[in-house]
Amino acid sequence: MGFNYLISLIAEYSNDGFYDAAEKLNNFISSTDDFMDILTQIGTIPESISLDSTEEKLFSKASDMVLSRAFRELGLKSTVLSERADSADVIADSNIHGYTLVADAKAFRLSRTAKNQKDFKVVALSGWRTCIDRTINRGNQEKSYWETEREIISSYSREQAITELIKSKKIDGKIRQIDSYIRGISRD
Repeated sequence: MGFNYLISLIAEYSNDGFYDAAEKLNNFISSTDDFMDILTQIGTIPESISLDSTEEKLFSKASDMVLSRAFRELGLKSTVLSERADSADVIADSNIHGYTLVADAKAFRLSRTAKNQKDFKVVALSGWRTCIDRTINRGNQEKSYWETEREIISSYSREQAITELIKSKKIDGKIRQIDSYIRGISRD
């Protein structure tokens, strides 16, 4: 019940409302015995999670929860903050030494083309053979996901391809949002 189980919970809870889903995920992350499996893989967003989706936001929140638990494992009092804009996501306090840490967990997709060196320091990992082996294995899994997606899309009819493209760009939702905005300001 490690990382892969966490991903299945994120998918399962994604329709429960963000705060309810986050609370359920936090309960799991706080109590799982497979924490190390989650900790070693949480830095990479699975390619199966759609970009800018509720699942991606929940994954990001889960990465904050993992960071918070890691701080607690080190003996710090740590919580995940619910505020999102222009603030830290995790705060940790040392009752013994009297210091406070603020932190943001970072996760990215292996397919991201412009990796920020602050987020992913390959040089720092060079001596960590186990970590490198896991990263290569994870990379191969994510690559396989996209190869399968390419095969599926290649088999689409023209109509299916157009429908899928419109859906993936969320065009209908964007049009509805603009219409709603226009209706709202035209009533004033």
